[in-house]
Amino acid sequence: MHCTAWASAPRSRLDLHSAPVLSSRILLRCMIGRVLPLLRPARQVSVLDKTKADWSEYKAANTEVDEELETYKRSGEQYLDKQNFLKRAELREYEKERDLRLASDVRTRGRL
Repeated sequence: MHCTAWASAPRSRLDLHSAPVLSSRILLRCMIGRVLPLLRPARQVSVLDKTKADWSEYKAANTEVDEELETYKRSGEQYLDKQNFLKRAELREYEKERDLRLASDVRTRGRL
């Protein structure tokens, strides 16, 4: 039986008197080295790998999602432009409401 532990054994220990003990130790190391990987728990799937697999399955099951993504991909930055527009519109609406509240408040009337 060939094992890498035999090759890594120090040369000073390889004499005739210790050969039987050394070979049984090396044999034991070989056996343990082959059994340990079988005893280790299975590799756990990371969250990223699981998410990637789930997304691939979802896209395969729902082709319209893939088509919609392709449409948005071809449209350039329309999505970002739309989000910026909505943010500006919300800010403008908030400012108008704030101005109305301040104008109706007795303490700040006329200071706008």
